[in-house]
Amino acid sequence: MLRPEGEQSRTRGDARQIVYVGDETRAAAIASELSNAKIRCKHRGSAALDHVETDAADCVVAEADLPDVDGAELLDAVAELYPDTARVLLGESADDAPSDAAFVPTRPQDGLAERTARRVERATEFRSLRRERDRIGDRFETLVEESPDPIVTLDEDCEVVFANAAVERVFGYDPEAVVGGPVQRLLDESVHDQVTETVESLSADEGHIQRDYVELPGKHREGHDVPLAVSFRETERDGRHYFSAVVRDVSERKRLEDRLEAEKRKTRELHEVAVILEECESVEEVCRLAIETAEQLLSSTFAW
Repeated sequence: MLRPEGEQSRTRGDARQIVYVGDETRAAAIASELSNAKIRCKHRGSAALDHVETDAADCVVAEADLPDVDGAELLDAVAELYPDTARVLLGESADDAPSDAAFVPTRPQDGLAERTARRVERATEFRSLRRERDRIGDRFETLVEESPDPIVTLDEDCEVVFANAAVERVFGYDPEAVVGGPVQRLLDESVHDQVTETVESLSADEGHIQRDYVELPGKHREGHDVPLAVSFRETERDGRHYFSAVVRDVSERKRLEDRLEAEKRKTRELHEVAVILEECESVEEVCRLAIETAEQLLSSTFAW
């Protein structure tokens, strides 16, 4: 629907907000071909810019020849000031259209309104998808950077192409120092060859692999071991394979497991001592065995 110049501007909603710069009759014809769209017609480029400044527009459609400015120059200004706004130029030659702007030839005149309407629909849909992609990308980047666990991506040559900030907490390396180097730097030497062979094998396979849990021995910058639990996913871009891994330092869990195993061992030893005590024939023998057992248990306890 073509809105009269005096009608009060509505807030942006689900309907596409289109600004047409040029002939009002042509704008009305294009409006009749569009669904779910509101069109405002402006005769001059300056008036169109004033309107977009106060009322956000999804798309600016400009004729090549305008009274006060060249249509392509107007769309260049729109791109600079309002980069999220789609742009469509109506003209005789596609060479006149700015980069990243859609073009609709004005010849033949038959079907021009319909062709323009379809181009506007595609241009606004493309911009909407790009905004959503950027929004999701920003959200993903935030989640990755704020993750408490290291996230590392390596290519099929085992070279690290991405590392988030948590890498420094677990491995002691600045992420920028890790990127561009071999992933083996973060792992114990005992698994270097194994990791290289595994990555080469996975890269050669046609299918993509995903593993939820793999345990690997890591190596801190200062030289001490870091037990790791790793989950990773394989992707392919431009014919190259990449492996993105979420890495968790399980040192505390390992310590708890070791302590639990020690407690179980103590329980077994106490049970064995109880059996031996029952077989002791004198009080002196019982006391001697009890003292030896106590010393062993205290020794292992203080070792923690």
